[in-house]
Amino acid sequence: MGIGFKLCSACPLMQPDKGYKLGFWQLLIEGELVPDAMISNKAAIFQHSIDPARVTLLGPMSREAYLGAHAEVDMLLDTFPYPGGTTTCEALWMGVPVITCPGETFAGRHSLSHLSNIGMTETIARDLDEYVDLAVEWASDLPRLSAVRAGLRERMAASPLCDARRFTANLADRLVEIHRDAIDRGE
Repeated sequence: MGIGFKLCSACPLMQPDKGYKLGFWQLLIEGELVPDAMISNKAAIFQHSIDPARVTLLGPMSREAYLGAHAEVDMLLDTFPYPGGTTTCEALWMGVPVITCPGETFAGRHSLSHLSNIGMTETIARDLDEYVDLAVEWASDLPRLSAVRAGLRERMAASPLCDARRFTANLADRLVEIHRDAIDRGE
C-alpha cells in the first residue's frame, strides 16, 4: 500500500440528488479517514466543500495502465445502486478489496456474487449504514487490509469464480436439465 490510505470508486457517483453516494464520499473524505481519493466525478465532490487537493481523477488510459493503477488504491468502494461486475473482478485480481452494498435487482448484485464466490463476504454490507461502517472499519485496520490484499489474487484464483472446468460442467448439466424439462412438457 502507498503512503496514507487511498480509496477508489471506478464509476460515476450514482444519483447524488438522492444521496446514494455523495454522503459516503463526504463522510470518508471529510471524516479524515483518507488523505486522497481516486473518484470519477470530481465536479460533484467539489460542490460539497471537499478540498480539490484531496481528490485525484484518472482519465482514460490503456488497459495495462488501468490495471497498474490498482497498485495506488488500498480499497474499492463499490458504487450503488449499480455495482461493479468486471470492475470488481479486476480489483480483486489486482489485490484490492471491494466493499459493496447489494441492491435488489440482478444489476445490483454482481459484486455480491463475485465476493461470495471468493469467500469474502465480510465486505458485503446489508444496508447503506453498514456499507459506511465497513468502509470505516477496513480503512481503520491497515494491517488487516494489507494481509487480505497480499493473498487476494491467490484467493480469487482458487475460487469457483476462476474455475472454468467447474463452471462449464455446471452449465452443461443445467442445459441438459432444461432440455429434459422442455421435452417432458412436450415443447
